Amino acid sequence: MLVLDRMSRSPTRRAVPGEDKTTPEVILSWFFLVVAGLFETVWAVGLAYTRGFTRIGPTLAVAAAMIASMWLLAIATRTIPIGTAYAAWVGIGVVGTAIVGIVHFGDPITPLRAVCLIALVAAIAGLELTARTH
Repeated sequence: MLVLDRMSRSPTRRAVPGEDKTTPEVILSWFFLVVAGLFETVWAVGLAYTRGFTRIGPTLAVAAAMIASMWLLAIATRTIPIGTAYAAWVGIGVVGTAIVGIVHFGDPITPLRAVCLIALVAAIAGLELTARTH
């Protein structure tokens, strides 16, 4: 079904009940959402290199990653419900940042922390599997 998006007045593809969630547009939206989550990881980790935004290069990189992350999230929400998209975006960022912290910065990995990260990944997958596109 083709409808007009209220915000941009541009045509937006929305799924109808019972429609296949594996359409190219839905798959592309999830791809954009995953990339947005990875950009969230980049800016979160990049904050450590800005030294309180006193270093211009890392600060500009963090700002660019923030803009890219938000822009891709906004594109993904054209098809993926906002609650699902936001939860998945945050989850991808959290898991990515935690992994970088463990691998690159030597953050501790305990069995409980590993279980929590696995549970978060399972929750993100569950959101994707149960999401109704709009």
